[in-house]
Amino acid sequence: MCPLYFGATYEKMSGSGYVPWLCLTEDSPGGKGLLFATELRPPMEQTDSDFPLVLSTGREVGHYSCRSMTGNCTALQTLADEPG
Repeated sequence: MCPLYFGATYEKMSGSGYVPWLCLTEDSPGGKGLLFATELRPPMEQTDSDFPLVLSTGREVGHYSCRSMTGNCTALQTLADEPG
């Protein structure tokens, strides 16, 4: 379902707990993703009288995405009460 993680098996993760992405094949050790800069584009949806709110998902200081990779890190858990 997600070719970028095809080679990230439970067996590989059992030793270290993670596999660096991209991991395209079962024999790949994983690698580094390609990051690049782009021009800022404002959101297409704008608030108006019918839709006056902008909603977004919450994030915690120091945690990435849904915390699947950072949620068990004791050092980051100490930041939980810090203001965002």
